Amino acid sequence: MEGNSIRGAAWQLQGWRGSTRMSMAPAAAGFTRRKLVTKKRSINPPLGFTLELDRRHPYLARRGIEPATADHLGVGYFRGPGLMSGRIAIPIHDAAGRLVAYCGRALDGVEPRYRFPPGFRKSELLFHGHRARTAGSGQVIVVEAFSTACAYTRPAFRAWWR
Repeated sequence: MEGNSIRGAAWQLQGWRGSTRMSMAPAAAGFTRRKLVTKKRSINPPLGFTLELDRRHPYLARRGIEPATADHLGVGYFRGPGLMSGRIAIPIHDAAGRLVAYCGRALDGVEPRYRFPPGFRKSELLFHGHRARTAGSGQVIVVEAFSTACAYTRPAFRAWWR
């Protein structure tokens, strides 16, 4: 909490207890007190907007994603300006089901293949974990896909992976 090394903490504890068992003073041992610096981090805060997506784009059909599946998952082509422009936008939700980001999937081999917003921390969530948790089926299939681990209930899994 005070930014001490283990040895520095031992010196401080020694001082509190009045013990003199250690032979060197902290300053002589090269220890200096560092200021504790903490940043308030917000892990993937909810978005205050949604994107207008074309859920009937031919790319989705070529990949075998039926319109009902695109509607269920909220994926679609984004024509507007910005980071997701000209990409399939995939909504990402936190464990509570709040929309926290979109990932843009490139079409026709454009790099980068997947584009996430700056500062987005995909390792902090399980893609579609909110759906698996609320499905109530008691069965979840976890697969490595969409650049991260995903959780699907059986019906969603069958629809997505046909």
